[in-house]
Formats: sequence, structure tokens, C-alpha cells
Amino acid sequence: MKGVTTVSTEALRDYWHPVAFSADVSESPRAVTLLDERVVLYRTASGRSVAHKDLCIHRGTPLSLGWVEEETLVCAYHGWSYAPDGKCIRIPSVDPARKIPPKARLTTFRVTERYGIVWVCPGDPAAPIADFPEFGEESFRTFLTEQDDWNASAARLVENFVDTAHFAWVHPGLLGNRDQPRVPPIAIARDGHRIDVTMRMEVANAVHKGAYSEIYDQITLPFTLRQVRTDPDGGRHIVFLAISPVSSNRLRRFSYKMRDYDLDAPDDRFIEKSSIVSAQDRAIVEEQRPEELPVDLTAELHVKGPDDPALVYRKALAAIGVEVH
Repeated sequence: MKGVTTVSTEALRDYWHPVAFSADVSESPRAVTLLDERVVLYRTASGRSVAHKDLCIHRGTPLSLGWVEEETLVCAYHGWSYAPDGKCIRIPSVDPARKIPPKARLTTFRVTERYGIVWVCPGDPAAPIADFPEFGEESFRTFLTEQDDWNASAARLVENFVDTAHFAWVHPGLLGNRDQPRVPPIAIARDGHRIDVTMRMEVANAVHKGAYSEIYDQITLPFTLRQVRTDPDGGRHIVFLAISPVSSNRLRRFSYKMRDYDLDAPDDRFIEKSSIVSAQDRAIVEEQRPEELPVDLTAELHVKGPDDPALVYRKALAAIGVEVH
């Protein structure tokens, strides 16, 4: 059976990936999985966020079972203590005067916080974290902050997000109309690790029939999306979606939904629509095969026009690096 050519897992180590909301990282160590590798996250007493490989170098115990004492992470098995830089600074079972072996050091990952999210880069960052200029702006109301896991690859979800042709069939009456399934002209521009997709789309519901929304999708490689939708009355709706590649066939979504209109209106109807759309997409994306997105353009059929964003995205992922499964 012919293998599937996908973006290289090893190459993805050189990018920032979201792993937790900042509010969920505390002095109690927690385990997350990124690119099939367990990572321990914790916050020191001074507020610094730290990420290591979730494995004590002494006897292979998960460090997420331990605890934090001031700036130090303590292993639950034998009490070995590690500084934020990964260096072991205490082995309780031996004389304190004995020199600690230089190899007694954890594998430590780069970590930073932005937009209320903790990001980890296991390798050397090849690109910056995506822009999210609306974050914290007082003119916008954040009506939904969400985290969930899907049994799908991160790249499949990114492609789903910018695939306008499915709106009429998967989201009829919400994002599209089956009586008008044609996709409008799409403008695409790529600049390094960023892909900009713009279009003018007719509003799906009957109330605004004949009215158009301006849609701008920004992909920041490999798996972050930002959408700005400007409605006919000028109101803007923002979606920021940062996707963590837990493994090749499992993802974790970190998303913000915002609006700068109807600021005093209850959020219920906005949340309900968002939840319905997400559930409809999930039902499709989790069933796509192969689970990993093929970056070999001959592996699946493509239609010029509607599939142009997907083609540009697949080519961009292939440029990062490929592997065959």
C-alpha cells in the first residue's frame, strides 16, 4: 500500500505550539502531550512558566506526579529536585557535599505566554507566534473561550476552516445555502509562514438575503488561524484558533470568539451557533481518511478555485518538510 506523504513531525518541533491556557498552569505540575511526547508544565512561585520532558532522568518517573517548592520541581519517586533550567540541584539520598553529576539534567523546552495561552517549542523556532491584534481590545467582547480535543490531525482542521465549498452542505442556513453552493472568487497571498485568504460571500440567512460579508482568513504556519468577518452592517466577528498537534491523529483546539457589535446582548445565541458549527465540522473532520493531511498534491483530487486555499496550504506544509507514513 502506498504511503501518505505528510508534513514532517520532526520539522514541526521547530514551531511554537499551544499547550494550555495560562490560567490552567499553576504550581501543581500537569502533563500535556505535544507531537506524541509528554511534557510537564508548571509555574514557579515567582510566576515563571516552565516546560520539561515529563521524565525524571533518574528512574523514568513522570515529573507531573511531583510538586513545586518555590522555583524547584521535585520528583515524587526519590525527591530529586530540578531548577527551571533543568539542572538537578538536589539528590536527597546522598551527602549534600557530593557533587551532582553534570548529566543530571532534564530535557527542557522553550516556553512563552501570549494571548492567555502557554506556547511550547521543542526545537529552534523557525517562525514567530501568530498575530492576534484584537486580543484585549476593549471594543471587542469575547463571548467564547474554548478548549477541546478532536480525533483528527491538526492540518485537516486548518484546511476545513478555509474550505468555503463545504459551507452550503455542512452548515446550511448558518454559513451557506444549498441553493447557492458556488464559491465566490478567492484572493490568496503567501508571505513566508503566513497565508492570507480573502473573499466576499453572500450571507446565508434569509434576513440578509442579497447582502455580503467580507471574510479574511489568516493562516500562520503550521496550525494557527485568525478570521475577521465584517458583516454588511460593519460589525466584525473574530475567530482565533490555535491548534496543538497532540499526535498525528489527535489535536487540541484553543479558541477565542469575539465581536464588536451587540455588546450588551446575551452571549447565548452566539455561543449556540458557534457550538453547532463546531459539532458539524467535527463530525466530518474526525472521519476523513487518511487521517493525516496528504501534502502530495496527487494524493487527492482538487478543483481550481474552491480548493485554491487548500493547495497553497499543502504546498506550504510540504516546504516545511515531509515524511511518508
